[in-house]
Amino acid sequence: MHIWPARLLQRVRADGLDTGTTVNVVAGTPISATVRLSSITYQDDSSVVVSAALLNAGANVIINEIALEEETLLTGSPCQVRETPSLSIAFGYLTISGTPAPIGTVVTAESPRGDVVGCYVVGTDGSPAGQYNFMPIYGEDTTVSPAIPGMRDGELVTFRVDGATAQATPRFYWHDDQAPHQADLAAVPMSAQAILLSPDWNPISFRVDPPVPLVEVVLASVAGKYCRVLGEEEIYDCNLPAQFRTLRELHGGKAFYLRLDGGASANLLVEGTALAADTPLSLHQGWNYTGYLPQGVMTTTVAPQSIAGVYQRVLSMGQYYDIRYPGFSTLKLMQPGLGYLIYATQAATLTYPAEIATTSAGESLTGFDTPVRSAEGCEVTATPSLILLFGSLIIKGQPAPVGTRVEALTPRGEIAGCHVVDTAGQYGFMFLYGEDASADPVIPGFRPDEPVRLRVNGMEARPAQDLLWQDDLTPHRADLILGDRRSYLPMVGK
Repeated sequence: MHIWPARLLQRVRADGLDTGTTVNVVAGTPISATVRLSSITYQDDSSVVVSAALLNAGANVIINEIALEEETLLTGSPCQVRETPSLSIAFGYLTISGTPAPIGTVVTAESPRGDVVGCYVVGTDGSPAGQYNFMPIYGEDTTVSPAIPGMRDGELVTFRVDGATAQATPRFYWHDDQAPHQADLAAVPMSAQAILLSPDWNPISFRVDPPVPLVEVVLASVAGKYCRVLGEEEIYDCNLPAQFRTLRELHGGKAFYLRLDGGASANLLVEGTALAADTPLSLHQGWNYTGYLPQGVMTTTVAPQSIAGVYQRVLSMGQYYDIRYPGFSTLKLMQPGLGYLIYATQAATLTYPAEIATTSAGESLTGFDTPVRSAEGCEVTATPSLILLFGSLIIKGQPAPVGTRVEALTPRGEIAGCHVVDTAGQYGFMFLYGEDASADPVIPGFRPDEPVRLRVNGMEARPAQDLLWQDDLTPHRADLILGDRRSYLPMVGK
């Protein structure tokens, strides 16, 4: 197979199935890749559809030569695994695109470091099609030099079927228990979602569910460009020892904050089984980190209509919707790639409308989801910690005109909040962001209990009483009046 003349990383697929082959393409240079195909790929229709998914680029790929060769000679066992005294055992049923895997199918188990730590060929010991018998999965041995690679306690095992990543049910977490565990494997065509990430913080979500949900695996296409990811109650930080990283898995239908380091945008590609747009998502009372599953854009009033009456606020990427203040709400649309924080007043089930279908299995990528960013005219770096301000804005007895600029300043003079008036006589919702001291360089912002300074078109607006910043994700109403001789900010409350 020759892939030319695209660039960067390409994942080779056959009939939508991941072949486990990734090629690093250089523009203008033919690249050859040899791929082993399961007979299921072509036995029904005597044809193979070969495609390539882009892992870290927005360019198209061209495949201009395919050569098929039938293997007729025995070449020995494809399983070459180093054994160690520590092990666990997997077994179960095995399907490829819903069909029992044929005799000769190779099942492999991999550690998070990519080492093959278990292997089985269907038909060994008389196992029938669609089944793999007891497969030892070996642990690491550090008592020898060099160390024999293997699994470590509590790690998630990655399974492959003829090179294609397989979904294990249930997921297999390895322990040195010397015991058998059933893990049924299904290799299915993968869908992909590409998301364009901006520098610093991005609220993200996926409409696919990765078969291996480990943070490092899901985010492999942006490896080395991130260090910090936040879940609803968990955190992943590359500077922390692995045992202290409470966020270990990323799943479709959930929202996460990812900080992209390095000052440049990047393309994130997430692969997995497609989730239907109307897959039910459970919400608890309070804030929920919620994913967006439809393939197209929906208005903020339509997308969450299944939870009408039991939710109050929706928050994402410098935009906010509050059913109590529709005239101030800036979040008008919900769209793929973005993650959302939804405040539910009681436990509920969110089901997005089904008329917008999810990506079909094996569909090729045509572009990247490009979330809308903050309001034009304001250059403020967002962080996950924030409060919101809104209210009426009167200047010299007249409604403030469209284009009036309102800023919030920290005690250090940093602009940590900004809003350009788009409706005469009112401002907001304006996000006032907290400092992120974990970033390098530090992202400026407010610190807890710091007073907020406000400025309108460069003129100081002194509040009647101090507004102290807290990371409460809550809107605070502050009606602002600016006159000839004085300016004040009557605090009206939340």
